[in-house]
Amino acid sequence: MAERDLDTTMGLVQRIAARKYLRILKDADVESPAEVEEARKKIAEAGTSMLPALLDLASQGVSNGALEECLVSLINDSTLDRTVDTLSALQGPPADFLEKVLSTAQGFDPVPLFERLDSAGASRPRIERILRARGQRLHWETIRKLLAGATRDRVRVLLAILESRTESQAVQVVLPLLKADDPWMKIQTLRFLAGRAATEAGPDIVAKLDDRDPGVRREAVTALGAIKSSDYLPPLCQSLRDSDLQVSSAAIAALVAIGDPGAVRHLIEVLKDESEYARRGAVEVLNEVATPEAIQDLVRALQDEDWWVRVRAADALGALGGDRVVDAILSLVKSDDVFVRRYAIEILNSIPSERSVPALIEALSDTDWWVRERAIDALGKTGDPSCVGPLARELQADAQLASLVLGALSKIGGQTALEAIVGFLMVDDASVRELAGKTLRQIAKSSADPEIRKGAARALSEKGEASEWGRSHGRGDGGAAGSQQGGPDAGQGGQPGGPGGPVGGAGQKTGVFQAIGSTRIQPRLPEVGLAPPTGVTPRPLAPSTGEGSHDPMNPRQQAGDSGSMPPAAHGLGAQTPDGGFQDPNLASGGVQSGGGHPSFPGQPGATPSGSPHDPATTQRVDMGDMQNPSGSFAGGAGGLPPSGSYAQTPSGSFGTMNSGSFRTGSPGVSLFDYPNLPQGTVLLERYSIVRKIGEGGFGYVYLVMDGSVREEIILKILSPQISMDETMIQRFVHELKYNRRIVHPNVIRLYDFLELNPGHAISMEYFPSRDLGTILDAEKTIDAERLLRITEQICHGLKAAHDSGIVHRDMKPPNILIGDDERVKIVDFGLAAASDSKQSRVTKSGILVGTPQYMAPEQIRGTDIDVRTDIYSLGALLFECVTGEPPFSSENPVNVLMMHLTDAVPCVDDRCPGLPDALSWLINQALCKDPADRPQSIDEVLAELGRRAA
Repeated sequence: MAERDLDTTMGLVQRIAARKYLRILKDADVESPAEVEEARKKIAEAGTSMLPALLDLASQGVSNGALEECLVSLINDSTLDRTVDTLSALQGPPADFLEKVLSTAQGFDPVPLFERLDSAGASRPRIERILRARGQRLHWETIRKLLAGATRDRVRVLLAILESRTESQAVQVVLPLLKADDPWMKIQTLRFLAGRAATEAGPDIVAKLDDRDPGVRREAVTALGAIKSSDYLPPLCQSLRDSDLQVSSAAIAALVAIGDPGAVRHLIEVLKDESEYARRGAVEVLNEVATPEAIQDLVRALQDEDWWVRVRAADALGALGGDRVVDAILSLVKSDDVFVRRYAIEILNSIPSERSVPALIEALSDTDWWVRERAIDALGKTGDPSCVGPLARELQADAQLASLVLGALSKIGGQTALEAIVGFLMVDDASVRELAGKTLRQIAKSSADPEIRKGAARALSEKGEASEWGRSHGRGDGGAAGSQQGGPDAGQGGQPGGPGGPVGGAGQKTGVFQAIGSTRIQPRLPEVGLAPPTGVTPRPLAPSTGEGSHDPMNPRQQAGDSGSMPPAAHGLGAQTPDGGFQDPNLASGGVQSGGGHPSFPGQPGATPSGSPHDPATTQRVDMGDMQNPSGSFAGGAGGLPPSGSYAQTPSGSFGTMNSGSFRTGSPGVSLFDYPNLPQGTVLLERYSIVRKIGEGGFGYVYLVMDGSVREEIILKILSPQISMDETMIQRFVHELKYNRRIVHPNVIRLYDFLELNPGHAISMEYFPSRDLGTILDAEKTIDAERLLRITEQICHGLKAAHDSGIVHRDMKPPNILIGDDERVKIVDFGLAAASDSKQSRVTKSGILVGTPQYMAPEQIRGTDIDVRTDIYSLGALLFECVTGEPPFSSENPVNVLMMHLTDAVPCVDDRCPGLPDALSWLINQALCKDPADRPQSIDEVLAELGRRAA
């Protein structure tokens, strides 16, 4: 009973009276108010001596207002410990009641309760709540002292107390916690600052963006987002690149919450990032905050960036851009800046949408050739039948758009597109009729719609081609389904490879029809063959002013470069009877085939022939080839030189490496014919075509009969884009002088450099063989013992080259030829360079040469290269031979390049346990990122292989 807890110092009468008052308090709900009030007064007069008995009543579950008032009046600094001890022993409603009393009482200093937190046990939550209720009256200096060296429990309570205090001092007293060692304390402090949107704490919060703990960085980002100040846009944009996805996600949310379009200009660095997640985050921000003006500023800023930055940015904007980005891009198609228009049209190519059709149709009338032609591609990708009419009118106005327009119509599909294609079978221009026929043959073979197939077949039949459309065509059929590799009997002596290597891969399928290999005839030739319909005026090409002009897609173009089309592209070429064009100074007319990566302004290899780029200063990469492991990572569709003229020797005349004069003249053969020369075609009155073997980024590979010596050799005809690049030609001539020094049984011998007029070619030894890439396609891996024999021969071939001062720079499976007797020859030294230059090709011409899966880090960076570069590529090649895949792979070739630079190389022994020690050593050591850690020469490799094999 409560009476037992009465103070023993009370007299008998006092104790009797106290018991009476306690009983009244206990039954206060049924006693008269007057009696309850008298009892309350008497207990208050008795003082703290009554506290134990009152606490006993509370422990019994008494919780009426009278008892509460009595307890509140009696709790002070001297009675606090006894009260808290009682609280700690209670549970349930009694504890709730006493907690309420302590939260209400004002007669004690709450600071001692902080000492109780560490030992409060089950009652800690109640003490915390009491402190939050009583802490509103704590002085700032007291709070500062309590925070110094505080435990987590104390910090949590103090921050909770401060949340409800509005004074500005609240921010200042907590800032020292950001310097604590415990990440938890920093996180809690940042959350507190975020809740207050503490602008004055901005600099201190920014400093935490570099904290080693991702949780701290995440909360710092959130706190800056809560401030919603444009001052913090730069650090928030950089946080999109954070390695922790939760941090980058928080940065997205923060930037979206701020909603300032000014963030766009700070996203350029993020769009450069090798991380797909970072780039994705940047585009998510663009989707929410960008305006057309901000997007235009971003595109202009990208103009001065490297090609791979522009590629990444275009990919990200195209693949992830939402309605806001699409609307902004559509508005940019009308920009006065040609670079902005080109970039916008490339993005629209990657996001086919019917919403973009009106803008793309309008772009068909653009003054810039790139914009017009890429608009055709984009319209085809939309699949919108309303595009058929405008596309057909483009072809009627310009015969040289035939492959582009017919390809776009085939992608659109449907009856309307079919009727338009059939109509082009009846025009005067032979080249247009031929391409229309090829398109219909492909439709007749591959359309998913049986009625469309029948319609195409019927049209061909009426033109006397009934046997053609149903015939099974090889992979090299007019570029319709990809590039031929090795010819029909490659296994019996085909020599795929050659300079540039073959390009595999089927044509891209879009819509109803299969696109015809994205084949496009270029350059922009004068309008011929087709009379424009009534009311349509042929669109003249912008004439050259004869003055230097800045190429908007090539901001690094040197002053004085004309950037103009060569004379033949302005109407000076003559039409041959077969509909082709022939002119000694013809700019280009080759066919760019293969699907691959979407082309992109300033992107190497994506620039159509006739581009105003200065190839010596514009970095180019053939992205189509990059996506095919067998393809060459080189400028497969480069630009035109400023003058459009052919290369000359120092003496001023065209010359071979020996005599100083090129053989010239291939009557009746135009640039258009080189992709698919028929058997029996004679070039230079000497070389008779036997069959096509393959094609790649650098040109077309043919087996020919040399009539002078009655010997079969290989003729590699350079693509028109490279042939018209005088910088490339000068380097070919220079390098071939070096490469002819290499005479070794394990190296394909190069013979001569020829002018075909138009065009150029390299002649080389014919070696009946299969390339290692083809073997890997069929067998997946190579037996270790067989691979050791192959490796030894490769090393001997490389040694001969290295001893002559030549670095190959493009070692890959397609460039290793293996004959029936297992004899090995290395091909493609025609694309190598003299190693005494000490520079990567990218530093000389702006062209990145190599294949992503096999490129050494220094080659990617464009720094000094030497024989160790070939050793790295050899290691990557051998890795694929034993595991079935290259050391790094990705759908995005740029990602592959970055992996070579940053990612750890997989250990081949983990993938293939039990490899011979010699192979394991060579692969692991060759793939070291630092050249100093690799074998330093092929001599060292051969010596170590011999030692380990023994």
